[in-house]
Amino acid sequence: MSRRTRLARALATALLAGLLAGCGTTEARSAADDVPALAAALAEVDDAMAARRYPAAQRLLRQLIADVRRFEETGDLDGAAASDIEAAARALLRELTRRGGPATDLPTATSDGADEGDEPTGEATPRPHKSRSSEPTPAPTPESTAPPTAEPSGTTEPLDPTPTAGTEPATEEAPAPSEQATPAAVTTP
Repeated sequence: MSRRTRLARALATALLAGLLAGCGTTEARSAADDVPALAAALAEVDDAMAARRYPAAQRLLRQLIADVRRFEETGDLDGAAASDIEAAARALLRELTRRGGPATDLPTATSDGADEGDEPTGEATPRPHKSRSSEPTPAPTPESTAPPTAEPSGTTEPLDPTPTAGTEPATEEAPAPSEQATPAAVTTP
C-alpha cells in the first residue's frame, strides 16, 4: 500500500468515524446507526480508496455530501452531525485533489443554502472506466519444443536423418529444471 493510500485511508477513517459518532446520548450511537445508508456510503468510499480508485472515491464523497444534506433536510440526521460529516468529506476531497487526483468541482454553499453548480444540466458526463483486477495477469507458458540443432562449422558432410548401422542418433537432453527459464513474477503497482 502506497503512502498516499495509507494517508488517505487514515484520514478518511479518522475523520468520518469520529464524525459519525453521535454525541450527547448515554448510548454510544453514531449517525450511521440512525441512517444506515451513511454506513453503506462510507463503506463504498473506503473500498474505492483501498482499491486506489481515486476518481470513484471522489465521486462517492460528493454523493455522500449530497446524501448528508438530504438526510439533514428530512430530519433523519442532526444538523451538527451533518456539518461535521460534510466537513470531513470535503477535507478528504481536497486532500485527494491536492495529492494529484483529478480536479473536482466541489459544490459551495450559497447564502440561501443552495449549492452553486448543483443545477442538473441534463447532460451525462462520460467518465473513463478502468478495469483493474486484483490478480496479476499470468505470464504465457512457453511451449515445450526440442531446441534446434545447429550444424557444426567446418562440416562438409550433409546431415543424414537415418542413422547408420551400429550408431545411435544424437539426442540432446532437456535442461535440468534449475537451468530452465521461468517467467518473471508479474507485479502491479
